[in-house]
Amino acid sequence: MRISIVGVGAVGARVARQLVASPMVDEVVLSDAQPGIAEAVQRSLGERVRVADRWDDDAEVVVLATPRGEHVAAARRSV
Repeated sequence: MRISIVGVGAVGARVARQLVASPMVDEVVLSDAQPGIAEAVQRSLGERVRVADRWDDDAEVVVLATPRGEHVAAARRSV
């Protein structure tokens, strides 16, 4: 299963760590508006994690871990 996480601050990074630990998850795709944040989380989690400019269109699940007030806009962009 491929999962995309939009927003990789404290909550998104924690979700990514939990997902990478699951044998059901093949790949976690990270994206964040802040330059360098997703890359730092990727380095700490290993090879099953990659960084993209936005969510992965082929992901089976998209996790919106953006700051409060940005969820609706991110959800609209993801469908």
